[in-house]
Amino acid sequence: MPDQTMTFDLPPKDRSRLRELAARQAEQAARPVMRQRTLDWVRHNDLAGQRPMIHLELWTFAGDIIPQRLQCTSETGRGIEWQLLDHLINFELFDDDKIVPPFFPIRWQTWFQLFGIEVKTEQAADTQGRSLGYRFQYVLDDLATDLPKLGPSSFGVDREATLLYKHKLEALFGDLLPVRLIGASPGFSLTYQIVQLMGMENMFLALYDQPDELHALSRRITDDHLTYFRFLEAERLLLPCNS
Repeated sequence: MPDQTMTFDLPPKDRSRLRELAARQAEQAARPVMRQRTLDWVRHNDLAGQRPMIHLELWTFAGDIIPQRLQCTSETGRGIEWQLLDHLINFELFDDDKIVPPFFPIRWQTWFQLFGIEVKTEQAADTQGRSLGYRFQYVLDDLATDLPKLGPSSFGVDREATLLYKHKLEALFGDLLPVRLIGASPGFSLTYQIVQLMGMENMFLALYDQPDELHALSRRITDDHLTYFRFLEAERLLLPCNS
C-alpha cells in the first residue's frame, strides 16, 4: 500500500473530485470497446486494418473544452483534474478511436537547456485573455561574434521528485487507478531551436551570408541533443510510449 502520509495538500472537495474522475477513467478503460479498439489499432499499425482509425487531437482546442469542466479549486488539483479529463473527453464527447488508458501516466522529470540559455518570450493575449500570440527575445545577432560566446548545454533528471509525485498520486487514487511511469518520444526540431535563438528571418539570411557559422551552430545543437539522448538511454529513462 502507498504511504498514506505522502498525500497532496488538497481541499477535501478536490480530493473527492479527483477520486471520482479516477474511478470513472478506470470504468471507461475497462469497457469491451476499448479492448476492441486496441486490437483495431494493432491491425492498423500492421497495415492490416479494415477501417480508417479516427483520433481527434484534443490538444488543438482543449482550452475551449476543459476549463469550464474543472471543479477543483487548488492549482495542483486542477492540473491533475485537467489530465484526467483529457483521458475521458475524447470517448465521452466525441467517441473517436482514442483509447482511454487503464492507468494514470506520468513521465520522469527531466530537463534540457540548450547552451544554458533560457529563451524568453513576449506574450500577447487574444480577446478571451488567453496568451496565444508570442515572439521570442532573440539572443543571437551576429553568428561570427556570438557563436563563440555560447555556453555548454545542461540536462538532467530529478528522480526523487518524480517518485515522490508518483507516491502521492498513488496515495490519492492508486486504489482506483494505477499510476504508471511511461516514456515520451525523444526528438527535437533543429530549425525551431535556431529560430528561438536568432529568429526566422535572420536564420534565412545566415543561410546565404554566414553558411559556415550556421552549419557550426546546427552541428553544436545536434551534438548536444544526441548527448542528452544518450544520457536518457544510459540512465534507463527511455520507457515504452506505445501503450
